[in-house]
Amino acid sequence: MDNLKIAETTIRQVRRMLPYGGGNQKPDVTYTEGESWARRSMLRDETYCQNPIQHAKEVVRYQAGNCAEHANVSYALLAGRQLNAPLLRASDGDDDHAYVLIGDPRDPYWGDRDTVVVDAWVTHPSAFTLAEADDLHPNMTPFQRSRYSPPDPDANLRNVRHVTTEEVNQYLSEYSRPDVGPALLDHIDQYVDTNKFFNTKTSADDPSTRYGDSSFTSKSMDRIAESTVDRQREARYEWNNSPYSW
Repeated sequence: MDNLKIAETTIRQVRRMLPYGGGNQKPDVTYTEGESWARRSMLRDETYCQNPIQHAKEVVRYQAGNCAEHANVSYALLAGRQLNAPLLRASDGDDDHAYVLIGDPRDPYWGDRDTVVVDAWVTHPSAFTLAEADDLHPNMTPFQRSRYSPPDPDANLRNVRHVTTEEVNQYLSEYSRPDVGPALLDHIDQYVDTNKFFNTKTSADDPSTRYGDSSFTSKSMDRIAESTVDRQREARYEWNNSPYSW
């Protein structure tokens, strides 16, 4: 239960740090009038780092990203504390998807039942175990931390200067793209491969699954912050009422 709570807290932190959301999530792209996509594109054009902790600082600057960027920020936040379980940055074996695990399904001590998935990229995130995941098959990357590792002093995501919308528009103009707004959405619709956009609400098979601990209590981890629920409701409304087919 403790690691589920830690995962839930981490997801909320990531959502606050990346308020523009997914650069390839259809509701987020529509709701931000293309800014989540533009910020993700700008981030990937202007920065590169394989180390998730170092990359997370850049992601927080741009305040948006795909699943890989959300996973890196999650990993950095969790690396900044001591955990009673291994910490793994994972990519999926079947889908083009990235997330973080607290625990290690390869170790019988943890298995799928006690390994917690941290996936802040989906539009309606919740904390859940790998056993309750909707067909996730993690492959482990080299970025791992062992159980009880001390907090990483480099995993500090505070006091980061954010990229402004004016800077995003300047970047767009350099590629002869419209400013953030309806014209940018039209540009995306016409020139961007929107087959690579998603409408992924959750990675859990059932987000309302209830978990028990040694005191025989039962608790659902499907507690999305009210602000997130309101924001996603508005984003989905904008997407559903947009003229675009994606």
